[in-house]
Amino acid sequence: MGQGIENDSPSVQKNTVFNTIRTISSIIYPLITFPYISRVLGAENVGKVNFSSSFVSYFSLITTLGITSYAIRECSLVKDDKKELEKTSSQIYSINICMAVIAYVVLILCTLFVPKLSGYKTLILIQSLGIILTVIGTDWLNTAMEDFRYITIRTAVFQILALICMFAFVRSREHYKAYAVTAIIASSGAYIANVFYRKKYCHVRFTTHMDWKRHTGPIVTMVTMILAQHILNNLDITMIGVIKDDTAVGLYTTAAYLINFVTQLANAIIFVIMPQMTKAFDNNDNEQLNSLYRYTVSFMLAVALPCFAGLLVMPEEILTLIGGAEYLPSAGVVRILSFSMLFMLVGSFFGNIILIPAKREKQFMRACMSGMVINAITNCILIPPLGIHGAAITTVAANIVIMVISMIGKPAEIRLSNVGKIITGPILGTIFVFIICIVFKVLIDNAIIRLLIAMVVSGIAYLVTLIAVKDEFAQSTIIPAFRKVLKIGK
Repeated sequence: MGQGIENDSPSVQKNTVFNTIRTISSIIYPLITFPYISRVLGAENVGKVNFSSSFVSYFSLITTLGITSYAIRECSLVKDDKKELEKTSSQIYSINICMAVIAYVVLILCTLFVPKLSGYKTLILIQSLGIILTVIGTDWLNTAMEDFRYITIRTAVFQILALICMFAFVRSREHYKAYAVTAIIASSGAYIANVFYRKKYCHVRFTTHMDWKRHTGPIVTMVTMILAQHILNNLDITMIGVIKDDTAVGLYTTAAYLINFVTQLANAIIFVIMPQMTKAFDNNDNEQLNSLYRYTVSFMLAVALPCFAGLLVMPEEILTLIGGAEYLPSAGVVRILSFSMLFMLVGSFFGNIILIPAKREKQFMRACMSGMVINAITNCILIPPLGIHGAAITTVAANIVIMVISMIGKPAEIRLSNVGKIITGPILGTIFVFIICIVFKVLIDNAIIRLLIAMVVSGIAYLVTLIAVKDEFAQSTIIPAFRKVLKIGK
């Protein structure tokens, strides 16, 4: 077995599987809902929901204040001391409550006095429920405790509930508000269960002793970083909505959804690895650091590269399946954003897996701020003449900047040896995926049949390739997972 992978604790591999399942369920959910919603509601009403969601996301950001990553890091360091864990988590929770109050006040004022938002008041009210649910849910505590089994099961249950509600209550174009409610159930409803479940770890309560001196500095750095990331992720949509129209927003967000499916899957490992990377940095355990580093790289390569090939070759087929011919004008955007996805994953890897656990979040903040500035400037230049394609190009540029600056901040003790052992399988397999997709694109006329057959054949070819070359991630995680499934089936 490859160097580094064999030294990973079983919990890392087990939690990787659980969190990957959770991420896949979160990906499958919109794959089920979006084809239905896009046809029932149409591009204009989908655009309305997405525009209001983009607006609310800024206030959700004010509330979380970069707390998720910070809370995971801090609680990971004290999770073996119940008294200290209760103290730290209660302080962070209380800060979160205070920020939620500020966020709601500003949100209400903006909704009442900004003319552009007058037609979105009800949608904004519905989607803002996600803010308070996220706060009281304290899901970062479950992540810090590495309880991914619970997170996975709970997420799936509420997504199934949301699906039932959607098919029951969203039947025509006028039901876009009902769709917004089901979206909140799927994304935030599960946090209600956390209020009861988290008691197994500690009692999280509101306290006036928040120790602002301890928490303010790191949180301010993280909120600046997260704010820049959110602006970068949502500025395209917001500016397209202002400069163009709701239909353009609907087209662009559809393309962005496809890219987000892959990035979510590739990033599934981040919160699995972050608690252990934090402990390893705290203990100066370089062997464990590099073992986790190697495992993470192998996972992200194995997931991202074949998806990149599929998105590059078959965006028309994917758009036809999930949205219909109405969304085909965004095929070029998918191709452009597929390149952006690769740069974004590298930047996210160095920022979230290395810089934050190493307490070098200021470097990641500078990277995100630089990317945001590049994105804002280039959006103003390119969106008016190029529309949604211009927005996609600016995202590529911004993510390149973030990637480069984040890589510069990597600690010297982080090293990757025998690189060939972890890149050979994914690269060779991706070449096969690329060829297979092109062949079926030429041979089969029906777009949906072409896509489904290409996905099955290329997926099998890719897995066989990883196994044949004894890829490290396949040997350490994929094959054992298959064996366990087959054992359960017997």
